[in-house]
Amino acid sequence: MIYKRGCDGKGLNGTCSKCGERGACGVYWYKFMWQGRLVRESTKQSNDKVARKMESAHRTKLALGEVGIREKETAPTLKHFLEKEFLPFVDVKHAAVPNTCRYYHTGCDMLIDYKDLTGLRVDQITDQHAGQFASRKSALVEVISAAEVQIWPSLEVMIRNAPSGDT
Repeated sequence: MIYKRGCDGKGLNGTCSKCGERGACGVYWYKFMWQGRLVRESTKQSNDKVARKMESAHRTKLALGEVGIREKETAPTLKHFLEKEFLPFVDVKHAAVPNTCRYYHTGCDMLIDYKDLTGLRVDQITDQHAGQFASRKSALVEVISAAEVQIWPSLEVMIRNAPSGDT
């Protein structure tokens, strides 16, 4: 199927909001399904007959195996991405601000410690995984907070009874 996107005239002074000019969006595109995948490309042509020939040529090349559908590069696992790509970037980008580096390293360490996420590829992580991680961390924070409630009074007593260095 070929189609023309066309200018919309919604820009300033009646120009196209997509291309910025009047009538410059007049190129044909083609799209079709090939082995369950969508193929969509611009012909960069304003003539519909040439555009149809280009679509037909692309289908023929696919059928003959001369042209393949470009495969996406597989996404890295979360652990690999954090350790090999993200944290080195943080170390370079925020080298002058050690607290920022420490903040990102702490957050990444928490993610790496959560084994349900580290083995997943980055493009497989959903909001459900994020919700599970957040609920686990909030439960852990509640346990730590309960422990702090018991520890703080004894710390205050120790601080109050500690010998001061002024005497």
